[in-house]
Amino acid sequence: MKAKDNPFRVERLHQLEYSFGNSELEWQNLLCRLRDLQWRGAILGPHGAGKTTLMTQIQQRIEQLGIETSHLRLREDDLPCLKSMLKEWLAQSVSSQVLMLDSAGLLNFWNWQWLRLKTRHHAGIVITSHRAGRLPTLIRCETSPELLESLVNQLTAEQNCSEMVDVAKLHSLFHTFRQHT
Repeated sequence: MKAKDNPFRVERLHQLEYSFGNSELEWQNLLCRLRDLQWRGAILGPHGAGKTTLMTQIQQRIEQLGIETSHLRLREDDLPCLKSMLKEWLAQSVSSQVLMLDSAGLLNFWNWQWLRLKTRHHAGIVITSHRAGRLPTLIRCETSPELLESLVNQLTAEQNCSEMVDVAKLHSLFHTFRQHT
């Protein structure tokens, strides 16, 4: 199989919609909840649960409502220059924007307090984190063997190779992965 024909290539993975059942109804509920939280909320969940994917799709939907956003994704490698990155990001933002901060859990207590103070006049802030407590929980992302199966079926359906997928092995793979994370 050529790389361009691989149903699991990265570009295909990035095209998947965040899945929570009845998509349109859930998207409406999620955006209403975010609006009720005054555009301030946390997307919570373990590694690989879809937090970044969901944040990206929330950002797109907020922008479709005519609200500007500004996005910053933190990484472990950013820790030495974290404060300067945050200052630069905020200097480039405007108060009418909803700020989207991916991996807010990397911020220590003092950096988080500083950021909360600096963003209080922005239109909102949405973060991803592994733990609750920094902002009201907007949604908790979770994985399951059934979700994995659904995503694999979406990826393989277009190329008619879904018969190659062994559901029992998928479930086993899911449980093995969960034990090691």
